[in-house]
Amino acid sequence: LASNELRGTIPAEIFYLGHLEELILDFNTFDAEALPSEIVELKSLKFFSCAKCGLNGPVPDELEKLTQLSSLRLEGNSFSGTLPKFLQNLNSLSYLDLSSQTAPGLTGSLLSFSSSKNMRKLYLNNNGLSGTIPSDFLASVDLATFETADLSQNSLSGAVPGNLASIIHEVYLEGNAISSIDQRNCKNPEIEQFGCDGVLCPPGTFSVTGRQMSVLESCMKCSSSIYFGT
Repeated sequence: LASNELRGTIPAEIFYLGHLEELILDFNTFDAEALPSEIVELKSLKFFSCAKCGLNGPVPDELEKLTQLSSLRLEGNSFSGTLPKFLQNLNSLSYLDLSSQTAPGLTGSLLSFSSSKNMRKLYLNNNGLSGTIPSDFLASVDLATFETADLSQNSLSGAVPGNLASIIHEVYLEGNAISSIDQRNCKNPEIEQFGCDGVLCPPGTFSVTGRQMSVLESCMKCSSSIYFGT
């Protein structure tokens, strides 16, 4: 049902298709509303996507009941409030995208997702998340299948913790208020040739990507840059 210029409210009848496994409502123009609570009826749902479809309010607690969910894409809406803790308890979840919510976006602390062993792609960029990166962030992901975590363009502060060393080349942190980098991250074989610049460009320097990603794309001097990766 994506990109069909659907308008008005999301029909509640959709949520009574008890055996439905995939529901894609992207790029429609629903009236600004909270996600209908009836979504809990979709017990078999594995893939739910409603990107840029006019949703607002907090991320609904009803999603916690969708225990089969492996992919949740809600980017480009107007969700607000904090990241609900149940997101890190959805054991089947491998793809989560809550990026680019309309300002102020999602706020509060970053969840650790420390027990999200199946997580492959995590997009929380372009929000208002603050505080430090948990020391056990994504601690149990499968290194063979993990692909990316984008935390860029938030208000995260403090250090890049050393537990990220094995996946740091796939973690994007530019545009935050990072003040230090645990040196273990800089020894990741994928970025070791660039040292800590391969994690984030240091204060006083700048790169379009916030880090050095090739020999042709180094961190350049920029006196207005006061944090790592800005």
